[in-house]
Amino acid sequence: MLFYVNRELMSQMSDLVTRMNGTAAAVSLGESVKGVLVKQKDPTEMNEISLACDSPIQNFDIIEDRGKLVAYSTFVTLSKEAFDKAKGSNNTSPFAAVLKFTNMSQENITIMGNQVLAVEMGASIQNLTDTINISLNKIKFEGIPVCNSWDGKGDVNWTTDGCETLVSGDNIICQCTHLTFFAILLTPLNGTNSITTYDLNTLTTLTRVGCGLSMFFLCIVLFMHFLIRKTKPNISTVLFIHLVTALLLLNFTFLINDLVANLNNPTGCEAIAFLMHYFMLVTFTWFAVHAFHLCLQMYMGSNVTIKRYVLKVSVTSWTLPSIFGIVFLITKKYGELRIYTSDSEKITKM
Repeated sequence: MLFYVNRELMSQMSDLVTRMNGTAAAVSLGESVKGVLVKQKDPTEMNEISLACDSPIQNFDIIEDRGKLVAYSTFVTLSKEAFDKAKGSNNTSPFAAVLKFTNMSQENITIMGNQVLAVEMGASIQNLTDTINISLNKIKFEGIPVCNSWDGKGDVNWTTDGCETLVSGDNIICQCTHLTFFAILLTPLNGTNSITTYDLNTLTTLTRVGCGLSMFFLCIVLFMHFLIRKTKPNISTVLFIHLVTALLLLNFTFLINDLVANLNNPTGCEAIAFLMHYFMLVTFTWFAVHAFHLCLQMYMGSNVTIKRYVLKVSVTSWTLPSIFGIVFLITKKYGELRIYTSDSEKITKM
């Protein structure tokens, strides 16, 4: 229930700003909700604003000298770009409301410090290139911290979309491209998503070597069947060439997926995920086609009399899987997966 109360509270920030006399005001609703409302001093010239506090029970202070932020345990930096977008959307004096909700908990989820931060600027702001940074300094934690957000709509479903997690020792920075509720969720070190650095490097090397060898021998098989097709053509050979081609492309996309993910390009990450899923489905489809073709031969004999048989199964096998892939792409089911090591700060993306 607390999450929904907080959602309603954030939606009222625009009304509070209109009643402000100065450029900043503290907001407090008991011990569990503290924050600050701040307006730009000059609406014609936007500036970055930083807010900081030293403890969960302390309210935010406005820090003009960015060099002093490292002295605080928690600070939030609101970029000039965010204020520019807010001004363009609501045509009023740009403002920012940053609220800290403490004593927040959720079943089966560990929220670091039981603390949720919310940022509201009276407009829908997304895809920032100059991100909003939420930093926690010199904080002790057990587990793998991951920055998450919730859009305030429907059930509370945390997501990592639009947030980048940077961990350096006991310092954590969340770089987010949008405004909403933010929290750092902790994954236990002994969870299923953690692995030792040695095991990760070993498995990565074995995977690359295995995929490389598979591609090498698949190329040989493909070349030999092309020769067979020229000297002794038959339907089974053509179908087998399609299957080997699908397997070759699947191995290739799997081999390069971590390289593409490390480019830190969300579009490239989604594209390689789509291609890998697509070629996997194509491979399964061609295996099904081979099974169908074998049953057809047993029923009709060696001669298949279906008109344009190869063309029909080829179009179906290469086109049908793309429909599923496009649906997943449109519904944003593809994204970045991170593998954290339990004994170092190494992060592998795929």
